[in-house]
Amino acid sequence: KSDIKESRISRFIRILTLCTLSFQSFTDAQYLPSMSPWLVQETFNTVSAASILLVDECYEVMSQSPYEQRKMIEKTLDLLLHIISAPLSSVTLLRALGAASHVLEKVGAVVFFEAVDDNLQHWGRMIFSLMNNTSLSVRSMAVDMTVSLFGIAFNEGGNIDDVAQVFLSVLPEVVAREIALYSANGLITTAESLECSLWPLRRAIADVEEADPFDDDRVDSQLSPFLRQFCRACQAVIDGVLIELRLQGNNCRIVNREVNMLGDKSRRMETSAKALPLSWTFDADEESLFEAASFFVPETCPLQRIRWLMTLKRLHEAKGQFVEAGETLILCSKTVAEAIPHIQNVWRPSQFELWTDLNVATWLSTIGCKSPQDQSGRINRQVMAFAHEFLEPATLRSLIISSSDHGN
Repeated sequence: KSDIKESRISRFIRILTLCTLSFQSFTDAQYLPSMSPWLVQETFNTVSAASILLVDECYEVMSQSPYEQRKMIEKTLDLLLHIISAPLSSVTLLRALGAASHVLEKVGAVVFFEAVDDNLQHWGRMIFSLMNNTSLSVRSMAVDMTVSLFGIAFNEGGNIDDVAQVFLSVLPEVVAREIALYSANGLITTAESLECSLWPLRRAIADVEEADPFDDDRVDSQLSPFLRQFCRACQAVIDGVLIELRLQGNNCRIVNREVNMLGDKSRRMETSAKALPLSWTFDADEESLFEAASFFVPETCPLQRIRWLMTLKRLHEAKGQFVEAGETLILCSKTVAEAIPHIQNVWRPSQFELWTDLNVATWLSTIGCKSPQDQSGRINRQVMAFAHEFLEPATLRSLIISSSDHGN
């Protein structure tokens, strides 16, 4: 009887997944004129409500079979991840995020992390993306989900280091993708407009940092310093992406659009032929890059640490600070030396299928398209090619390949 129940639950989740994939087709421009937006919204809302009901009614019932219990949570969270990755209404995104938060509170951090496994990086991608949503309610719900996730993880495990490092590893890709999406829609023409496109994300991260243990029982008083450090590192990583774009100067291209990163005024360093923005006369770019690099531990995330140190080196070189650039290379060497004994534990982020595969996420073909005839997925490929360069820059990939060749 238990096996029958478990198989029925699995089939029910598969039906919900099939419904979600089918409903995504309704976001296509050729269907929208003939369908009510309310109907499209309610189809996804029904799936989110069914997910909550499923977990509430079946989680304890399946306690005698931990494996099947975990599989149910895994499939349910994967289903909700599909929903929040699609360009749906704010109401639908709120319902799906609320369902995910409900699952997290129901099962706890240990079961949640076991269920999402390597998909934790994809949850980080979507949470950061929703923090940059144009809807205030969606941003607030993404902040709430983040506080719940870190709060429960800290209460059950005593630290948030692993989760924080995974989230920060994928943040550069998220930032670059958000910039590329704005550019694909013709909203970025200058360095100023580029920075404005990230203001919602910065504000949302600041809201996470402001979570007060006196007002929120999810936040332990001992968690606040770690949460503050995480949020400061997030802001530093966002700064780092903007710095890497500024270092490209007038050669910066975002989804086939040229963006002048130098602005109207620039100056040339006496020891360097490169022109630099005038705003760099008084800045904290070096501190931001060093803070981003320092957050990553050589024992577990040496590649991310080296990535930001190499950007710091490029910045010093652009400013003609060659002694500082040499010292940065020494820090890179030290990172490699400290990482060698732990090389088997190095984690690297992977690409997100729901952002790249048109067979899984059919709505990707509509990105940047002015009419249904343009829906070939070309713009999305350009967006993701730009974003992937910030997930693992070409210089970092060449370093990994070179190391692999020497190892073989």
